[in-house]
Amino acid sequence: MTLADRIVVLKDGFVEQIGAPTELYRSPRNVFVAQFIGSPAMNVLDGRISAISSDKVTVEHAAGGSAQVAMAMGRDATDRDVRLGVRPEDLSLAEDGPHIFAGRIDQIEHLGEIQLVHLDAGLPDQPVIAKLPGALVLERGQAIRLRAEPTALHLFSDQGERLNGPANA
Repeated sequence: MTLADRIVVLKDGFVEQIGAPTELYRSPRNVFVAQFIGSPAMNVLDGRISAISSDKVTVEHAAGGSAQVAMAMGRDATDRDVRLGVRPEDLSLAEDGPHIFAGRIDQIEHLGEIQLVHLDAGLPDQPVIAKLPGALVLERGQAIRLRAEPTALHLFSDQGERLNGPANA
């Protein structure tokens, strides 16, 4: 991403998305692009829309939690299967109040200024990865909860196409 002004993401010989590195990172057109661009990859979980308000959609996800995603959607979308995405750096510790994920720390990768925390949120072979400040004192096995702002969440159809944000416009 540091070598180009524009990137073409291909899958099986077909163009998935063309754009500036930041555009592909922040507004991926689909789950493939979302997980291809960025390291570590975007966390993506299966979910179902459980409630809709004027500016938010509530998604119950496979790890047993729920998340509010900033977007407008027709009321007929309730009970629709979706995929919820969140970048590791958009997650933070939730001391009190609402959270998206809860579980125990399975692994910590100390990288100096930051640490990659692998959370066992109850999904077999699918940890939730959070990029947290390196100064936080965390231990393997510790129970934590993670949160994210509704505007930082990505919503994709069950087929993997983006439903919210600029890439859908």
